[in-house]
Amino acid sequence: MHEIDWKQFSAMTMIEKPLQERLSAWFDFLKSETGIVTILEQGELAITQQAEKEAALCIKQGCSLVEQENQSLFPLVFLAYVLPASLALFAEKKIPDMIVKDTFSDVGRWVAAYGKTHQGAYGFDRYYWILHHFCAHLFQIGRLQYEVGTFAFPYTIYRCKQDNSLVCLADKNLQVNASGHLCGTNGNYAGKWETLWSVQGGSLLANRVDLETGTIVQTPVQFSYDDLDLLVQKGSPVLHLHISEGSPLTPAEVTESIKKAKTFFSDLHITFNALLCDSWLLDPNLSKFLPEEGNICSFMRRFSKFPVLHEHPQILERVLGPLAPTTGSSLGRLLIEYLQKGGSVYTTGGFLTEEMFMQ
Repeated sequence: MHEIDWKQFSAMTMIEKPLQERLSAWFDFLKSETGIVTILEQGELAITQQAEKEAALCIKQGCSLVEQENQSLFPLVFLAYVLPASLALFAEKKIPDMIVKDTFSDVGRWVAAYGKTHQGAYGFDRYYWILHHFCAHLFQIGRLQYEVGTFAFPYTIYRCKQDNSLVCLADKNLQVNASGHLCGTNGNYAGKWETLWSVQGGSLLANRVDLETGTIVQTPVQFSYDDLDLLVQKGSPVLHLHISEGSPLTPAEVTESIKKAKTFFSDLHITFNALLCDSWLLDPNLSKFLPEEGNICSFMRRFSKFPVLHEHPQILERVLGPLAPTTGSSLGRLLIEYLQKGGSVYTTGGFLTEEMFMQ
């Protein structure tokens, strides 16, 4: 078992000094607990092997072994202990120092978020999420975060040879509501119908997705397979784009981040078929109550959109919920006015194809 460099952990994760001191004092006690030591050492091995599920299991087991009032702090002790192993992964990949520091600073953001929802108490409850970072599967590059993954949504994306347009087709037997969203989205099951996917000879009959509205069109469309170039299907390698809390999401910062990400992943010899995102920030309905040329709508319009299943709109938590700015915001006020007038909001998926990403 090794000691923890608490100054390094604080510098990398941006946690406050009082929290650092509290964790350091508690770790001095935990070092004498054989079960905890074993878990920390197993967790360090899991990080070395980039095994997120195994690392998460170690954290869960550790939390069960400590007193209840400290269970929300154990994930931070774990992260501090495995930090050297995680940094070794980044060093092996020759990740630039700025990207390393920006990536790990997400810990501090979620510690602050925990305090907002727990009357100012210290703690950390997003360890499943942060293990993407510690296993070197997610990187903060400028304003945005990027995670290597695969396409898992029930759609197939093509490019039409005839006019070079993008076509997104829904899988068969999807349950869709009257608004064109997946059944259960926002708790709505009204007007339910089912998607079709029928192949006859060289023709395909299927329900397309309206890439502007992010909804599934009920009337099927027939395509010739000879006119379709496959771009993305289930299992295709993609980059998942995440938007962390931080500076305004200006078009310039987004463009710069995407350009840097292109170079970054090319240097790592990581290939992908699309840049993918699902967020409240991709909802086309945002343009109904926000400025068309504002940062949020500009970001939303970059993406070709498709519906995703969320029981509750993500925007309600992020803009009106406990994680919203304590002073309120013009976005929150405009959202409330829009909802009071009967407006709807959705968490929406979107993609940039590799061709668009390379621009």
